[in-house]
Amino acid sequence: AKSIFEYFKFDAVTLNPYMGRDSIEPFMHDKEKGVFILCRTSNASASYIQGNAIEDGSVIKKVVMLANNLNRNSNIGLVMGATATSELKIIRNLAPNLPMLIPGIGAQGGDLEESVIVGNKSSPALVNVSRDISFSGKMDSYSIYKSAENYFTLISRYLNDREK
Repeated sequence: AKSIFEYFKFDAVTLNPYMGRDSIEPFMHDKEKGVFILCRTSNASASYIQGNAIEDGSVIKKVVMLANNLNRNSNIGLVMGATATSELKIIRNLAPNLPMLIPGIGAQGGDLEESVIVGNKSSPALVNVSRDISFSGKMDSYSIYKSAENYFTLISRYLNDREK
């Protein structure tokens, strides 16, 4: 944790919870630093380990409960893939106060509108679009700018519609 936050000066870290609570706790002491815990990733084979059904005792539900319990400094969030929007709704209800980092838009085919609306239902969500912007068009600065501008416009519209 020291090397991540002090040496590299990162503001946040993404952690894998599958090694347990003691692998997360060293990162959560500084209230000014964010800790995003992998909950449901957006890659195609994620459900093999993470499962599709969120039932009592499921891996995903245990991760959500762990994150809720560890959030004493209000600096814990969840990584929730945009390719699993039905699970996103359930997880948002289980963790209404946790911020979310939502990757998987664009190249992985995640649902942008649903991710923005559900993700921001009760707490902030950061919807991440990287490959679809970085590798857009001719991969020149203009193509990248236009792609980012397009996503910004879409996200702004979804959030504005939600406020009405």
